[in-house]
Amino acid sequence: MGRLLKKISDKRAFTLVELVIVIAVIAIISAIVLPNFTGTTEKSRLKADVQSTRILQNASELYDAEQATPLARSSFATDCAELKTAGYLKNEELAVQTSGAVWKYDTAKKIKLDITACTAAVKAIAAKLSTQEKSILLGL
Repeated sequence: MGRLLKKISDKRAFTLVELVIVIAVIAIISAIVLPNFTGTTEKSRLKADVQSTRILQNASELYDAEQATPLARSSFATDCAELKTAGYLKNEELAVQTSGAVWKYDTAKKIKLDITACTAAVKAIAAKLSTQEKSILLGL
């Protein structure tokens, strides 16, 4: 019995220095990893908005080609409602921009994604998009 107690009491525990080092390593790793996740989220939101803009552009061009009167292009709420009523848009959640960008018409009355009011992080991500995706953006 005495030997058993002696073995248990001889066991070393972690020192305070070792615990602080482990916590510091975990903090450094999380500081490296977390910004990558937030950048990925913003990039996916912007890409989803770019894709939604493409869908709107295609739907409006198809509408103009097939209908006798072209789309009014006065406000997005009425235009989206008209495209949905005519059957050119199926997704009810399409008109929600998640990146902070808004849809606007350019001078040629083509739908574009305006990022002038977006955060600097979103603008930095937009600068790294492909040339084809950048052609959809305004304010870059």
